[in-house]
Amino acid sequence: MAKMKSGDVASDRAVDELREIEVTLDFTPNADASVLYRQGNTMILACATVAPSLPRWFPRDA
Repeated sequence: MAKMKSGDVASDRAVDELREIEVTLDFTPNADASVLYRQGNTMILACATVAPSLPRWFPRDA
C-alpha cells in the first residue's frame, strides 16, 4: 500500500470534524458480550466470555 502524504486524502469532512462513529452491541452470537466499534475505516471488535475459574496462564498466588 502506498504511503499517503498530508493533503492527499479526498474526503467530504472538514479537517477538524470527527469521523462518523458506529457502535454495534452483541455483534457475535457465541460471546457473552461483544461490541463492534467503527470510526472511519478503523474497526475494533471486543468480545468477553465468563468462566468460573482462572485461565491456566494466570498466576495462582496473585
